[in-house]
Amino acid sequence: MRNARRVAVGLLVLITCTTIPALAQADTCTNIVDQALVVTGANCAAVGRNEVCYGNVQLVAEPQADVTDFVFAAPGDVAALEAVRTLNLSSRLEDSEEWGIALMRVQADVPDALPGENLTLVLFGEVEVENAAEAEANPMQAFFFETGLRGTQCTEAPDSGILVQTPDGYDEISFTANDVDIRLGSTAFLQGEAEAEMIVSVVEGQATVTAQGVTVVVPAGSRTRIPLDSDRRASGPPSPPEPYDFERMSLLPIRLLPRTITIAEPIETTPEPPSGGGLLPAAGEYQWQWVRAEASSAGCPDGTLEFVVRTFADPPPFRLPGDEFDMVILGTAAFSSNAPPPPDAISTNPEPGVYRMDFEDAGGVGHYEVQVIDANSMEGTMTYTSQGCAITLPFTASRVGD
Repeated sequence: MRNARRVAVGLLVLITCTTIPALAQADTCTNIVDQALVVTGANCAAVGRNEVCYGNVQLVAEPQADVTDFVFAAPGDVAALEAVRTLNLSSRLEDSEEWGIALMRVQADVPDALPGENLTLVLFGEVEVENAAEAEANPMQAFFFETGLRGTQCTEAPDSGILVQTPDGYDEISFTANDVDIRLGSTAFLQGEAEAEMIVSVVEGQATVTAQGVTVVVPAGSRTRIPLDSDRRASGPPSPPEPYDFERMSLLPIRLLPRTITIAEPIETTPEPPSGGGLLPAAGEYQWQWVRAEASSAGCPDGTLEFVVRTFADPPPFRLPGDEFDMVILGTAAFSSNAPPPPDAISTNPEPGVYRMDFEDAGGVGHYEVQVIDANSMEGTMTYTSQGCAITLPFTASRVGD
């Protein structure tokens, strides 16, 4: 199997004329990076679940102490993640024209029954990563990492870091980096330096980032910063979301990701609240209805979804004020009699007409998102995750009276 894979990789590289000697002839950083990405795309086309692929020079891997037959020394080599202890990538664009790349497919907390759904990690530039997953967890579900935060003299090249993307059709995947818990349903870019900070930039979708008991929801177009100690562990809470540098984000090698995305524009420093038209629901009485026929689950024991669908009752009619609105206001009005939102629930308004709420309780974590369709109607989803089981239940809220 290994020989067949190497032959296939060799043919792809030959067809695309992207051999390593060609990289040495590149006369600009852009050319070196572009050719490295093409080489990696050929080298790592067939990498599978819980595997890592050597994409482009230079990369040094250290196996786990009990692994004796470890081979991971040249572009195209593929290794099982459980055999890897550390990976060290280097970036020497200015002198030896090298730009290390590795590509991983990480199972994380995705159930075994969904073999095609994996977290994709693309490591590039100057990156060091150490497998920190517990014995009962999947490899690289937790890891420590460090990158060259200060960038490179080649301003045309992307800053060193780790691109992370969740698969199509899977709401969120959880993993831990530098003792920071991240729930991702999108694409993010990670950077970090010991005794400095870790940066989580969300270029598509949304991430929920937790450190030191504090949770921050990071929308697309923004980043959060977490202080790190000398051991690369989080030593403080995440900062509130702030706009990222779009020019630097636009250089990221998103072509290596399985899903095609567009890098989000930076958020406004001081977002203006939505106003006018149908972006705010009108004052009046509303009826909430769960759309039970469209409920779904992932990673749950048999019968869990059916139980939830049977037991989730529609709340009685409730009133909305009309002059202000967010997901906490909606949740409090609809469920004040039995299950109002927790007092520390985080409400966000990432774009006009879209409202989100995230919270954490003793049982797990919840995420609500609602879209205001017009002045009289809304559609949304509730997702609750506990012990690897995620239930998603759509709902509608419609104005039924004044």
